[in-house]
Amino acid sequence: MRFYLAVILMVIVVVPASGQTSPSDITLEDYERFNQLKLRIRPIGTEMVRYIRASPLHQNLSETVRSKDCMIHLYEIFEGFEDKFGAITSLVGLAANMRDHEDRQLTTKVLNLHAREFLASAPLVMRIIDNRTKMSGCSQDGAVVAKSQEMKSTLKDIQMTLVPIAKRVGAKTSRHD
Repeated sequence: MRFYLAVILMVIVVVPASGQTSPSDITLEDYERFNQLKLRIRPIGTEMVRYIRASPLHQNLSETVRSKDCMIHLYEIFEGFEDKFGAITSLVGLAANMRDHEDRQLTTKVLNLHAREFLASAPLVMRIIDNRTKMSGCSQDGAVVAKSQEMKSTLKDIQMTLVPIAKRVGAKTSRHD
């Protein structure tokens, strides 16, 4: 009995309703790309927290405190864009599984708003990362510099993944308005 319920659920979730998809719709492949990137991002935050909790002691206490303070500020920035990207990934997954036209249209509009906001704020986040790394001697700490470069690289990857989706959903929502 469980097997039949699982098969029915898979058909409902995975098999799109006939005649309801268009080339501009979000697909499960889109969601998979976003989800893979989200899974790749997660360890960055974990490594930052690990560094904050157990960073090496420097020759003097002020260097240790500065190093941890720099990493804490970077982590706050990282956590913000990680959360926003997580929300976008959830919306992509939701849009990929929508069957009802009105629900899909609403989800696409919300996704469009979040994607545009994220893409508009990305250059500012890059500048904040650069400024934070240069301030207060943070640029002297190799771990902080390495994490800031990794964050910027990740943000660029997110942008490259998000731009095509934003174009598709932007065009789709402007046609329906």
